Amino acid sequence: VCRKLGIRYLWIDSLCIRQDSKEDWQVESQRMGTYYSNCTVCIAATGSANSMESFKNLLRYFPLLTRGWVMQERLLAPRVLHFCGSEVVFEC
Repeated sequence: VCRKLGIRYLWIDSLCIRQDSKEDWQVESQRMGTYYSNCTVCIAATGSANSMESFKNLLRYFPLLTRGWVMQERLLAPRVLHFCGSEVVFEC
């Protein structure tokens, strides 16, 4: 997606924040608002229950939208590209 949009850098929270480190989460969670508000677009796997679920195994609803931190993404990011199973939704 980034290559198609001509975006050079990609930040993935589940890869850029050490998931097993409480200290890393404390530091990075303070910066996430800056990351989202300065991004070109936030790419969201809206139909996935977690970062390990394949786009092919989507649930019938959009569980990502039930997460508290997603509200921060949606409010701060200038644009969000939602992958929702059989459709892609652009929110700005």
